[in-house]
Amino acid sequence: MLTLDHISFQAGDKKLLQDVSAQWHVGHMNLIIGPNGAGKSTLIKCISRQLPIHSGEIYFNKKEITQSSFESLARERAVLSQQIEVAFPLKVWEVVMMGRYPHFKNFATQIDQQICEEVMRYFDVWSFGERDYLTLSGGEKQRVQFARVLAQLWTTQPLSPRLLLLDEPLTFLDIRYQIQFMKQLKQLIVQQNLVVVGVVHDLNLAARFADTLTLLHEGCVLATGLTTEVLTRQNISTAFQIEADVVSQPDGVIHLLFR
Repeated sequence: MLTLDHISFQAGDKKLLQDVSAQWHVGHMNLIIGPNGAGKSTLIKCISRQLPIHSGEIYFNKKEITQSSFESLARERAVLSQQIEVAFPLKVWEVVMMGRYPHFKNFATQIDQQICEEVMRYFDVWSFGERDYLTLSGGEKQRVQFARVLAQLWTTQPLSPRLLLLDEPLTFLDIRYQIQFMKQLKQLIVQQNLVVVGVVHDLNLAARFADTLTLLHEGCVLATGLTTEVLTRQNISTAFQIEADVVSQPDGVIHLLFR
């Protein structure tokens, strides 16, 4: 379980996160939503220790994250950031293997190679493993990055829960691959014993796939809980300043129609 206990962060005099608390469980798709500037990416960076929080505490597996070294944290926490630059002409398989770096010192083992092949096949990038990463389209690069971050956490044996942080993972993907990725992720959450926390912009995709939603507004938690509890007309109006009709589907999933 990942627990945020009244965390705050500010840049200069501007408070970007204020008294944010949440609990996200293993085996659940936990998604963060909110308008631009609400603090979503900042929150992901604080959880991953890319940014130091100014107050509060963050616990993963009942351990405060600052008690873990970055080396040990890298073996149980992976992050997919918004912007990932690869400056050198690496082959696709080499980029994916970067996800295994925390697990070996000098040379990749047979297990590392096996894991890279498994994740590349899972995300359908195995066929262009020998290609120069820089020649790929934006969507292909994003799928390679999925394989890289999952390679970091992938295991062939049951382990304690691991943490996967995703900051706008659907960027560059067309609708087919957006839905495919979310379905694959739902399967992996259980198979790989993951706590997944991700930022998404598409509210209807969030409504379809999230087990829990956290809605941020002006650096604060406006609402958190089940989709039906968070995606209300009032919450949407307050956070996004837009009117929406909330339509319940026969399968229980809600759909938003914006005016």
